[in-house]
Amino acid sequence: MVLCSFTVGDLLLGIDIMLVREIRRATPCTQVPGAPDFYMGLVNIRGQVATIADLRTRLGWEQGGVGQDNTGYFIIMKTKPEVKEWYHDKVDKHCPWEDRFGLRVDKLGVVQDFGNEGFQPRPANLEGISARFAKGVIELDRKLLVVLNLPALMGFGDPEKMDD
Repeated sequence: MVLCSFTVGDLLLGIDIMLVREIRRATPCTQVPGAPDFYMGLVNIRGQVATIADLRTRLGWEQGGVGQDNTGYFIIMKTKPEVKEWYHDKVDKHCPWEDRFGLRVDKLGVVQDFGNEGFQPRPANLEGISARFAKGVIELDRKLLVVLNLPALMGFGDPEKMDD
């Protein structure tokens, strides 16, 4: 399991590196009236429009820090056609989105192969994040890395069927 790690507040999070297209510094977004509150807006990335979601807001925290002053980073996700070659028949489960989108995060961590050792299913009493948004956790020195269930986090499909 190779993960791209990052932080939002004090929470260490990770996503499957195979879903990441690129990482870039945060820039101003064009707001879209009527969009869910966790959507910051749209950005143009080399002629392609991407929707940006603020993880602070999505996780139920106050919008602040990274969401207010254009600091932080955008992690831009691959689309279904870009991911299909790795996930083949499971592409709908791991990458159900067709359009480009990104996540706004506070700080970048590392890209690391954690293998499957140390991966534990999501605990029911996970602090700082709704358990349905987590696939599981990896215990590091004195900290937990929460592995995000990206389809559930972004509202694609039934989160209970997207645990693997």
